[in-house]
Amino acid sequence: MPEVTKQLINNKESFATKIKNTRNYFIHYTKKKKSHQPKPKELS
Repeated sequence: MPEVTKQLINNKESFATKIKNTRNYFIHYTKKKKSHQPKPKELS
């Protein structure tokens, strides 16, 4: 992983899960999945 990426993403597993949940929320919207969608602050 590039050094810049390491500085921006502390936990890559957690970050990947948040990205996956966000994608699934927008692709397969349900109220159930909304609770799993990270807030924009959580992605930075």
